[in-house]
This record gives sequence, structure tokens and C-alpha cells, in this order.
Amino acid sequence: MTRNVTSIQKLKAFIIPGVFENGISRAHDLGERIIARRNAESMLDIGCGDGTQTIEYAEIAGAKELYGIERSDDLRKKAGDKGIKCSGWDIDGRLKYENESFDLIISNRNIRQPLDTRLFLEECRRCLRINGQFIVITENIASWANICALVMGWQPFSMMKTGGLTIGNPIGRYLYERHGTGMNESGQTGTLGSDENIRIYSYSGLRDLMEDTGFRNIRVYTKGWFPFRGILSDIMCYFDRRHGHFLIATGFRKADIWKSASASP
Repeated sequence: MTRNVTSIQKLKAFIIPGVFENGISRAHDLGERIIARRNAESMLDIGCGDGTQTIEYAEIAGAKELYGIERSDDLRKKAGDKGIKCSGWDIDGRLKYENESFDLIISNRNIRQPLDTRLFLEECRRCLRINGQFIVITENIASWANICALVMGWQPFSMMKTGGLTIGNPIGRYLYERHGTGMNESGQTGTLGSDENIRIYSYSGLRDLMEDTGFRNIRVYTKGWFPFRGILSDIMCYFDRRHGHFLIATGFRKADIWKSASASP
């Protein structure tokens, strides 16, 4: 038993934190490079936190009108102090914006939390202008880290939080209990509530979901190929785009040729 615990501690100390932190950092970097490819007059950052990351996104995109959604009262006030028009939101409700309000909408690690993910995506699409772009960063249920956890009979890293507890994954439990942090928290800039994940998608699942909710010209990328980091992780993600721990997806709103579930009858 002692040897097993020691092995877990060594795995935690030398592999896991660096892999996850490096993966989310590189996912954010890729997201920023995608944003830099277009000009956006107005943008919405869902889960904007204190607005620091939102300001960086806006500078890259050249956006002049900045909007954010943040559930935390304290963070929402800080974002407002930075000039962001920030509002609260029931994550399972409709967005409080008019149709075709934004050129760019960013969802950074919060697509995992709504109970009705279809409505969440349809509302994002509704609020985009024609040719507007949606960018989402999220975890990948089919990452090698999550697959290895399942092979061990453990809870996947991406699904080990429930009601404030860390369950079913001894490595994840060790991280939270001994260090007060874990893989679900690294790199977060804001919150829409708890760090509990309701749904986590795979590469193909996220792509299908975006296509079925009306987005077009969809591209899905991956970062954080367990157990590597840095350039070696990027190389593995280039050849194996389905198993990195973080997914970065982008899609566009084109002219309406379909009827969404959230459309008025």
C-alpha cells in the first residue's frame, strides 16, 4: 500500500500538474491565435471572470464593444470596472441579448456546465451575426488521461467533482486534498458557478453537437497529449487530434437554413 501511495505521489509531483497546466496554457494560446485571424467589432465572453482575459481577447480581435457574462457578483463588478458590459445569467436559460448582437462569442471551459447544452449552443448561435464566429475551449472525455483513469476503474479526471467532493480518482483526490487545486481548475479565468462538470464531450461529439445546432465551417483542435508537454505534446496532437485533454473548437453562423429548437413557434 505504501508503494502504491508513493507511486501516486510521484506521478502527481512530476507528471500530472505540468501536463494539465501546459495543456490548458497551449489551448488558450491556440484560442488567441484563432481570434487573431478576424476582426470583431463586438464580442461576448461567457464566464469572463474579472475581465482580464476578456480585455486580452478584445485587443487581439480589435473589438470595441465588450460584453461579458459572469455569475460571481464580485468578479462581475471587477469586470465592469474594466469597461466590460457584464451581466449575470442563469446558465440554463436564454441569453439576454438581441438576435445577431455579436461578431465573436467565446466560451472558455463552461460548455461543460449547462444542463441543456443544445440550448446553450443555439442561444450562442442566435446572438451571432451572420458570419460571426463561436470559439469554445473545453476538456475532452476521450483524452488519454481520462481513458487511463477508466481503464484503472477510476472516475475520469474530467468528471471527478460532484457537490464539492472529489470522488473515484485517487490521483485527483490527492491533488485536491493536499494542494487545494486540481485539473478541473487549472487555467480558469472565471466561473459560471461550481467547478462541477455536467457533460464532457469527445472530439467527434463536440463537432457533431456544433454541426447539429447550426454552426458551419467547424474545426476542432486538441492540446495536452498525456503524458507529454510542450512541443512533444503538440507533435502528438498534430498526428492524434482526438485524444488531447483539451479541445478547441470554432464554428461560424451562416445564413439560416434550418429551424432550431429554441426558435419561437
